[in-house]
Amino acid sequence: MRLGKTQEHLKILKELTERSKTLGLDVRMIDGDEARNINPYLSDEAIGASWCHTDGHANPLLVTLAYYMKGRELGVRFITGEEVIEVRKIKGRARKVVTENNIYEGDKIIIAAGLNTRQIVRTIGIDVPMNPVLLEVFVTEPLPEMFYHKLGTAEADFYGHQSTHGSFVFGGTSRLDAFALEPENNRTMSITAPYICRGIIKYFPNLKELKIIRTWSGYIDDCVDHIPVISNVEEVPGLIIACAFSGHGFGISPAVGILLSELALDKETTLDISPFRYNRFKAKIQ
Repeated sequence: MRLGKTQEHLKILKELTERSKTLGLDVRMIDGDEARNINPYLSDEAIGASWCHTDGHANPLLVTLAYYMKGRELGVRFITGEEVIEVRKIKGRARKVVTENNIYEGDKIIIAAGLNTRQIVRTIGIDVPMNPVLLEVFVTEPLPEMFYHKLGTAEADFYGHQSTHGSFVFGGTSRLDAFALEPENNRTMSITAPYICRGIIKYFPNLKELKIIRTWSGYIDDCVDHIPVISNVEEVPGLIIACAFSGHGFGISPAVGILLSELALDKETTLDISPFRYNRFKAKIQ
């Protein structure tokens, strides 16, 4: 349920709803009264919402572990704890990944390192125009079951849900990224959680006395046009990049994994990924 409290919010939600319908999602606009019938804890601030009853959420720790275990089962070798220093070319092709401990060589190199992708690909002479956006997430003390559907807003000032054990997990941004810390120092900021909480309490005043148990933060790789890069790199044969997901990487990661495997095997991709091509930035970078 994505909420709105102004006419401008409703305009944003209607556009989102129409785009989602073209992708086959069962989503519709509802007014404030219907939203409160679905979620009786919602305040009168909400005058409408975009509602998709099939929306859901997944635990990223469990998902990552499941991919790791399946990868091991299929023979994938995982190397951890080694910082990548640079990518090197041999006869014009990307062939080597240099870490602080070793050098690894392969016919194809896929770089999917989130915000750090920009730093890595610069070592081989290309650039992806993206910026860090600091997001913070917090977990509250548990409450008896209230609602389990995913929440969001038209302006994306917060998102979250109630977990099966009763705690709420909420996240968002203060939009004060100019004052944010460096990407290597992922610490929470005193301005972010209060900003998120103010937005939540306007919609759900019953949560105003809820205690926060822990918080964490991280940076997303926000592309200048807010569109991911999933692409071969024409200037550097053998190099494939997947980055700049602008906050949507986790949700689409299963499909991205399939697309990357197809690129690595020189197959035609299952989906048209031309909107995500790297060379769309050429005119801006040169």
